Amino acid sequence: MQKKFFLTAREAALAEKSSCLGWLQRVSVARGVVFVAAVLALAGGYDGSAGLGALGAALLFVFARLVVCHRRAARRLVLLTARLSVLDGMLTRFDGRWRDLAEDGAAYLAAARPQLTDLHVFGPSSLYQYLCQARTRAGRERLAAALRTEAPQGAALALVRARHGAIRELAAHPQTALTLASYGALLPDGQDVAPLLAALAEAPRRPSGLRRAACVLLPAANVAACALALLGAVPLLLPGGLIAGSFLLTWLAARRSEAVLAPLMPLAQALGAYRRIFLTLERAPFASPHLAALQRVLREGAAAAGPCEDAAARGCGTTTQGQDAGHGAAVREAEADAPAGTAAPGRAADAPRGAAAPGYVADAPAGAAAPGRSASAGLRLLARLAAAVSWRRNFFFYFLANGLFVFDFAAGLLFERWCRREGARLAPALAVWHECEVLLSLSTLAVTQARTVFPVFLEGEAPRLTATALRNPLLPEESAVANDAALTAGTTIITGSNMSGKTTWLRTLGMNAVLAWAGAPVCAAAFSLSPLALYTSIRVDDSLAEGMSTFYAELLRIKEMVAAERTGRPLLLLIDEIFKGTNSADRITGARAALAHLTNAHSITLVSTHDFELCDLEVPGGRVRNAHFEEQYQDGKIAFDYRLRAGRCQTTNAVYLLRLVGILDEER
Repeated sequence: MQKKFFLTAREAALAEKSSCLGWLQRVSVARGVVFVAAVLALAGGYDGSAGLGALGAALLFVFARLVVCHRRAARRLVLLTARLSVLDGMLTRFDGRWRDLAEDGAAYLAAARPQLTDLHVFGPSSLYQYLCQARTRAGRERLAAALRTEAPQGAALALVRARHGAIRELAAHPQTALTLASYGALLPDGQDVAPLLAALAEAPRRPSGLRRAACVLLPAANVAACALALLGAVPLLLPGGLIAGSFLLTWLAARRSEAVLAPLMPLAQALGAYRRIFLTLERAPFASPHLAALQRVLREGAAAAGPCEDAAARGCGTTTQGQDAGHGAAVREAEADAPAGTAAPGRAADAPRGAAAPGYVADAPAGAAAPGRSASAGLRLLARLAAAVSWRRNFFFYFLANGLFVFDFAAGLLFERWCRREGARLAPALAVWHECEVLLSLSTLAVTQARTVFPVFLEGEAPRLTATALRNPLLPEESAVANDAALTAGTTIITGSNMSGKTTWLRTLGMNAVLAWAGAPVCAAAFSLSPLALYTSIRVDDSLAEGMSTFYAELLRIKEMVAAERTGRPLLLLIDEIFKGTNSADRITGARAALAHLTNAHSITLVSTHDFELCDLEVPGGRVRNAHFEEQYQDGKIAFDYRLRAGRCQTTNAVYLLRLVGILDEER
């Protein structure tokens, strides 16, 4: 747990932000004073004073330098603001305020997957809300896809195993992770590059000859005419006419130019942030095979990626003492060497070769560019071009740039040329960042909770789930009660009083299984499980629109479990208070019939209930166990220890709770 690191980093960022604000104010005042002085000096020089004219020119140079300093300080302030937002977000995980975070993943809830609702995977106060550090739409979708309810197989399992080493390295080097997350926070919330990728696919193979000629001849003619007019060789009417004609030409073609440049207009800030992200990833001294392979894609292109099996075979990887020093040096070099004060971590040793990064170039287009320039170098021109295109909204820039240099034509040609030369590399590079967003998100538990462990995936078809000191990931670590689990095929009947912890235990098992299958660490001292498919019936609601009662809705859930059981797949089934929507007699009859189907050699079934009659359940050929939670009474007050014990429950507390809320009189 690294709360102290985040608090220290926040204090440092606040101090630097305060200093940066003071510097900006001083530079702003100095810039204004120097500009006024330069104007006055130039006015004196115009009246014949050569000394004042020279002074005015020098002051203009100083003014230009102050403008550059102000711009750099402003960019630094933006980065510090983003860094503070990341730090504040991480600190919310320590004090419970993470439930107020805006991104809760509710959009990823699906009626066809009720497990997501039952286990609080998405939605308010959910696992996704706790974990998510992704800013891009694709990164969030990738994280949502990772939070699966079925064990990964094949290449997906190789990716999960490869993520372990990457997450371990990011957790061990929080400064590098913080730098990446801070640059990511510069991106607009929910940023989507789909329009830009579509434009890359539609870029023309060959540029227009007429537009190329206009971009060369018209600016040359305009500049020459202006120079001759200043020398008095031609009347001012000539450059004026040429500039007006150039502007009119670009204005007539404005609709086409806007269509070509439209993908760039909203991306000026985002592309600059992506370039810094790529630069950070290219320079960081990664040791884990997964991060090293992602880095290689940015350095060399998608052709550097290998098959998924390579990463799985090479293991998770570990960082060394030299790597630890390298991460710190890289971040320090970034702060000192950043363009505009915001570059990524610095130069590092080459990453180990031969390891693949499975699954991160699935959405890359075919025919990616050959290895050569790095992704950050390729994106530099596009970022600068997007920044220039964003100035088109300024009327004076629009008029002068198009009148003198037919800017729209030139920008369109430059964009199309970039699409042809570098465009094929953008999608794989972006996919690398989306995977990194998933890794940063999945590492959240590793840096906010002291006791986590990476799961072990067991081989074989016999269902098994074993855990030591297993906790609920959404409860405060200091107050969460841990329990052990040693589950094999069969049914476990869990009894206990109200509020004793039955439902929370079912969710704890399911949530940690979801974390394990995503590649994240789990909240336990040890955790292992075999390939399983997860089904739940915990939070069952009726539907007035569909005319469905709570009982019928639960019947459909149990029916789905029975259908899955008949396929012979290994299952993990979590059922809370089975058939609670009907009377006790029918509930017991229905529960016995359902559990007769769900107690078998390939299913781990856990059922909580208040019906002690189910504790005597016997299923021919199946194994039925009992476990329970219990309460204690101290000085007339109820207390729970939330400890799971073997055997059936011997106590109830409904009468006590009825009296506590005043429904039942004390004498009764």
